[in-house]
Amino acid sequence: MDRLIDFLHTFAQWLVFWVVVNPWEQAPVLRLGKLSRTIKKPGLYFIMPLGFDNVMNTTTVPYARELRPQSLTTADDVGVIVTPTVTLQVVDPEKYTLNSSDAEDEIADRTGAVVAEEVSDHQYHELQDVNETVAELLGERLEDLGVRVISVAFVDCVKSKTHRVVGGLSMLTS
Repeated sequence: MDRLIDFLHTFAQWLVFWVVVNPWEQAPVLRLGKLSRTIKKPGLYFIMPLGFDNVMNTTTVPYARELRPQSLTTADDVGVIVTPTVTLQVVDPEKYTLNSSDAEDEIADRTGAVVAEEVSDHQYHELQDVNETVAELLGERLEDLGVRVISVAFVDCVKSKTHRVVGGLSMLTS
């Protein structure tokens, strides 16, 4: 019974010939895999049914994203755990949709790389001052995804005591 309901639901989606774009969205439309247009104004729009058109609604208002904590080492060899929060805005929905299979994962990976580079280049007492530098570098690295970086903040930045197992040897660092 569940399979029948799933089939009917999927089939009904193929028959839909309209799409609603909300005021906070823009929507690139792919026709048979090729960009045909971008809907930039809110409203009801007609599309070709049966899967010919694929509408990729993209939120274009600023949003904040807290990333997972990273365990890093500063230039003065202090172990820290850093949790960055990035405030972003999609400014080019076409690039955001077409230049990556998963833009949100790309953003997280690139942010993690920039944060790791900057933390390892600075001493512990300088970390609260690197937010603007990280935002500038990250903005450059996310430009090809059509994303503007508004700000970067370390919501958590603490010294850590780690216990690492390296080659069967246990080491305690502080």
